[in-house]
Amino acid sequence: MAIATHDLETDQAALRAALPSPAAYVGLLGARARLPERLARLRAAGVPEGAIARLHAPIGLDIGGKAPWEVAVSVIGEVMALRYARASGSTSTTVPAAAAGARPDAGAGRRRPRRSPPARSPGRGRGEW
Repeated sequence: MAIATHDLETDQAALRAALPSPAAYVGLLGARARLPERLARLRAAGVPEGAIARLHAPIGLDIGGKAPWEVAVSVIGEVMALRYARASGSTSTTVPAAAAGARPDAGAGRRRPRRSPPARSPGRGRGEW
């Protein structure tokens, strides 16, 4: 679940509902400078520390982009890293693999099968694929 309303009150209400939920991912879009204030408001509202610890904020991988489509790609990248329990260059306060309880070597040694090149069609030129 990614919370990205740009309205502090709406974000807080969404976080109060999302953090205790069974959602595998709870992230908040926003400036890192405002995060301490947001966390303090959650604590004041009685949200348990264990629930707050699940929060990924600010969301997304550090890919250096600021455009909306770049932020979207970075957020999807972080969610995928969590899903597949990979350590990442996350900008969040928590590391996705650690939040998922993954082993550091999860997935090590597995390789994808190599794909064969497509078959050539007869009469289509000089060895072009």
